[in-house]
Amino acid sequence: MSNYNNIIKNHIVEGGRKMDIIIIGAGGVGREVALIIEQINARTPKWNILGIVDDNESMWGKVVNGYVVLGGLSYLDRYRNNGDITYINKPNIVVAIANYRVKKNIVDKLKDDFDFATIIHPDVFINESISIGAGTIIYPGVIMTTNITIGDHVIVSPKCGIGHDSIIKDYASLLWNVNISGNDLIEEGVLIGSGATVIQGKTVGQGSIIGAGAVVVKDVLSNTTNVGVPSKIIKKKEINDASIVKLEENNEKDKSKENMKKVLYITTVSRTVNAFLIPHIEMLLENGYSVDIACSIDKEIDKGLIEKGVRVFEVPFSRSPLSIGNFKAFKELIKIQKENQYGIVHVHTPIASIFGRLLKVKFPKLKTIYTAHGYHFLKGGSKAGWLLYYPIEKVMAKFTDVTININSEDYEITKSKLKPKKSYLVKGVGLDLNSYKTLSYEEQKRKKQELNIKDEDFVVIMIAELNENKNQIQLIKAIELLKEDCPRLKVMFVGEGDKLNELKQEALARGVRDKVLFLGFRNDVNELINISDIGTLLSYREGLPRNIMELMANGKKVIATDIRGCRDLVCNENVGQLVKVGDFQATARTIKEYYYMKEIMLEVAATYESSDEEIVREIEPYDVVNVNKELMDIYKSLN
Repeated sequence: MSNYNNIIKNHIVEGGRKMDIIIIGAGGVGREVALIIEQINARTPKWNILGIVDDNESMWGKVVNGYVVLGGLSYLDRYRNNGDITYINKPNIVVAIANYRVKKNIVDKLKDDFDFATIIHPDVFINESISIGAGTIIYPGVIMTTNITIGDHVIVSPKCGIGHDSIIKDYASLLWNVNISGNDLIEEGVLIGSGATVIQGKTVGQGSIIGAGAVVVKDVLSNTTNVGVPSKIIKKKEINDASIVKLEENNEKDKSKENMKKVLYITTVSRTVNAFLIPHIEMLLENGYSVDIACSIDKEIDKGLIEKGVRVFEVPFSRSPLSIGNFKAFKELIKIQKENQYGIVHVHTPIASIFGRLLKVKFPKLKTIYTAHGYHFLKGGSKAGWLLYYPIEKVMAKFTDVTININSEDYEITKSKLKPKKSYLVKGVGLDLNSYKTLSYEEQKRKKQELNIKDEDFVVIMIAELNENKNQIQLIKAIELLKEDCPRLKVMFVGEGDKLNELKQEALARGVRDKVLFLGFRNDVNELINISDIGTLLSYREGLPRNIMELMANGKKVIATDIRGCRDLVCNENVGQLVKVGDFQATARTIKEYYYMKEIMLEVAATYESSDEEIVREIEPYDVVNVNKELMDIYKSLN
């Protein structure tokens, strides 16, 4: 990590060495903890922050508020005792994560090898009658009176008040302005929302959630969610205790209306949520909906969603449609729906969409929304896809209240052949156009130097997984035809995949290995697009390709195959040109045309800039703000 020396904050203190500490969690809590530590050091130099650990691979190597994200939890293995080797100067650890189960799981993995730092803002007064456990984080503005016990790994946010003789057990989290009146017992893993009050002498049971602004006037049962003034149960996480009372009887119509604000997102794997669905879920939360997620967890769900109260149910989906694991997953979905009574399920990805919609058989009042990210049975799909998925989609349309398509070809098939109750064409999952920033000339020059690209080179970028469907071989064949005519041509392949070695060998065999950069997974995709002249995507099958949208957001022309999804985006020559799948000669001719056009366009720079702006205007309807508005209208139509 020596290359970060110039940008990491310096914590060397004259006259002595501070204690090393590593923060776990690069989200909001992690950044806040780093700030508290800085404020502690400003008074009495104590801590040396080595960096941040987070299992989100996309963060690795990035600098967050001045501190490097060192890697995932496995990064800490280097400090563990190993046989006869004992590490004396291990860093302290602070787990800056609010989610009870995630935090407890991390602590259980580390507790035998590491010490946990207790972080208390220097302005907080702690008298001798107050006991505070390891790993606890106390923010500025907290007021505690006397004879208070706070357990391990508790978070007490700014301006909380804790009255006499209260006990707050391990892993509890108190958000802003919480008032614990006195002689209260807050059990393990409780989350109390901003501005909530627990009146004197009450018990809040283990794993419960108290909503923002709620007032607790009687004991709260374990594993329940409670909101309102006075607080009432609205959710039960477990129904395995005879002491749990039935929910109050409500008018059936009012109850149905309330349930319509409860949504379960179902995807086959959690990556889909992190990659595409976070803005949609946040939009629903902002509009008063309660949202949970059911999926097979292959990547930890975005911490920001968890901190906003989104629960994640792990469901053992398999990518194989006929796997017995999917029937186990369906049983789990039935259990989740029975316990939580969602009004709407919103399903994504083929496998999850099948079993999510089948819930309607057992729960006929349940509303189902299906976002189809690209059918598998249209032109470009395999025969197996046609034989398997078309009949399934035809049957499943009967259990679908709303189908959302993201490209026009799928939308026409939905209306003419599948015929669900309602169907909508929405422009993709949305793109945050504000996040795509143009690099200055100097920044572009530095990035090119990093990659050994010359300023006069003509750079083509392809952002896609290296697999059969993405068809990188078509571009390599085109490059071979251009060796003589386009000597300054460079191609960047951004992505990982099982075709990497095969594609490297192909480039070598065709004599173009020196023109091709295989860059793997990158966190600087926007910068790479900035230094490119054009982009390509030559897939056999797409839904609505986000990588083309990213190119357009940066004003880059695109060469794409003439398939659904690509046709929606590369809709005119201003945006780019379409070529047939496999036609590497046409691909080469189009690249050559842009290659020589660059020199002409640079001579009339104003025209060149105008072209970029026109491309960006073409992508504006796909902005996430517009997409979210369309989705919100669809949700409202179900009420």
